[in-house]
Amino acid sequence: MSHAGAFRTLALLAVAASLLSCNPSSPNLTVAVSPKSASPIHVNFACDSVASIGLVDANGKSAWVFTADKKDTVSWVVPGNVTINSITGKTPADTLPLDPNGAQGGQPGVSVDSKVRDSNKQETTYRYNILATCHPATGPDVHLLIDPDMIVR
Repeated sequence: MSHAGAFRTLALLAVAASLLSCNPSSPNLTVAVSPKSASPIHVNFACDSVASIGLVDANGKSAWVFTADKKDTVSWVVPGNVTINSITGKTPADTLPLDPNGAQGGQPGVSVDSKVRDSNKQETTYRYNILATCHPATGPDVHLLIDPDMIVR
């Protein structure tokens, strides 16, 4: 690994650790609790000169914990140099109550668009993981697992 790659990794892990220390139970999706968050969720993953990660809703509020109601649309959007590879529940018990509702990531800059199912009987919180890849202007891709317990490159 080059020194630039090592710096990028260390910077990303330092930023990730500081973000998670503020909200260790994130990212979470809570269904049927108000006030709800404003979709879309912006996955702000940068990997060029200084690596950083953040989740914010359409109003710019932190979206490490995101609240939606039944039948709401939920989208995760990324910059043009980031690919969302998957968004999944953290465990089998955290199977997300979402159905595809448009694009499903897989390419740089492509969002994941979903709709909350109307099948929940009570308010529930779901822990989820986002697997993403950032494609810097130079150097190797940076892979990131955004996890409720830790962020791993």
